[in-house]
Amino acid sequence: MALQPVRLPEQLRQSLQHEEKTAAIILEVESDGPAHKAGIVIGDILVSLAGLPIARPENVQPHLQAENIGKSLSARIVRGGAVQDVSILVGDRGHGAE
Repeated sequence: MALQPVRLPEQLRQSLQHEEKTAAIILEVESDGPAHKAGIVIGDILVSLAGLPIARPENVQPHLQAENIGKSLSARIVRGGAVQDVSILVGDRGHGAE
């Protein structure tokens, strides 16, 4: 999964209670990878993962450590202005992991 920082509109930030001015937009989703299997699509905006805010792509890395492989993490995304909660199963990087 490829991510890039994106600025959140003030109203959306307030409704999400997201302190940061940015989140991470999805630029690429590997077919059959964990994000794809969770229903994540290009253009989704990732605002939190495992209950922690995502302000930039680097915030995702700590969640992808070996101890989380096989675990399901809750993710909050914004798609077309609507907030959705999804669950992502962390995969092994050697097998198309995000």
